[in-house]
Amino acid sequence: VAFVIVTSPSPQAVSEAVYFGRKLSDYGITPRGIVVNRVHALAAAPVSDDAMIATQLRSHWPAALDPTATIPALRQALSDSRAQAESDREGVRRLREHIGQSLQYTEVPAFDHDVHDLRALSELSQFLVA
Repeated sequence: VAFVIVTSPSPQAVSEAVYFGRKLSDYGITPRGIVVNRVHALAAAPVSDDAMIATQLRSHWPAALDPTATIPALRQALSDSRAQAESDREGVRRLREHIGQSLQYTEVPAFDHDVHDLRALSELSQFLVA
């Protein structure tokens, strides 16, 4: 029998996991690992300028749409995504700092769908037993 702490990288969840880890330690119990669920991947920053991005988008979008008007929103969405990923990295760093470096850490990425069927559960299991 082993304890595994399951959390997300959000600040509140990390604080709760650290508290729970300390409580386990108070009782002489050492968890075997930590599963950090819903971790956002850090997307690469685009290296193209707006004109090149617009040219690439035009080949995929209907002619009636002007991609240049959308590029600022796309850049903002990417910036928001990268900020979330950086925040997640900080959450995992805090876990390692406060609970321990020697534990097995498993990160499960944030899926774009809920895990509520066998297919999604199978996908999730690939990260837990790899």
